[in-house]
Amino acid sequence: MEIQILRKIKHQNVIKLFEVYEDETHVHLVMEYLMGGELFNHIKNAGTFNEGDAIKIMKSLLSALAHIHQMGIIHRDLKPENLIMANKYNMSRIKIADFGLATIMVKGQKETLRCGSPGYVAPEILNNCEYDTKVDIFSAGVILYTLLSGLSPFYGISYQEILSKNRKCLIEYPEQHWSFVSDMSKDLLHKMVEIDPVKRYSADQCLDHYWLSDDSLNSVNCSAQSCVIENMKKSYIEY
Repeated sequence: MEIQILRKIKHQNVIKLFEVYEDETHVHLVMEYLMGGELFNHIKNAGTFNEGDAIKIMKSLLSALAHIHQMGIIHRDLKPENLIMANKYNMSRIKIADFGLATIMVKGQKETLRCGSPGYVAPEILNNCEYDTKVDIFSAGVILYTLLSGLSPFYGISYQEILSKNRKCLIEYPEQHWSFVSDMSKDLLHKMVEIDPVKRYSADQCLDHYWLSDDSLNSVNCSAQSCVIENMKKSYIEY
């Protein structure tokens, strides 16, 4: 399925599959070489990061999601490890990678397979409900939460604690970490991590949100926010 899906996708923010070679025992995929490494590792090692950077990253991510969702493709495993930078110099040039859990929806039907990564998976999957492309938006919202605060919304000391918070969508916004974040970004975030998938924004709706417009860059705090990087170094855990 991954090969079939990657052959269909042609978008600047999705990793490219160039060729497939098969022998008697293996299937070899010739993929695009991404020299920038994982996005969050780059941010943790960066000297500066601000809300303007988060806007550029989310524009790229949501643009790719809008493209694949229009094709009926659901990634189903969006997480920081699967956001890779094309180079080391431009954080907005991210590529979505690892389509191993992705699927193509059958028209008129929804998906039921329970899959994804704890801490990022949409609650409807954990609650064994039918779902559609909106599950990717929830996962992207979790990524946005970390970009804005440096924290994970479902932090826990055990797998079960993380899973329980994730399933119930128990998200807190500690004042000491969120006071410098713009109301516009928080508004979009709330619409992306909405527990009800019917009310949750689609990728196209997210892209139309004012926070992602060019004008918003003139009104958000684009001064360096070292606390995001420090929080990410101290608190961010890969699940």
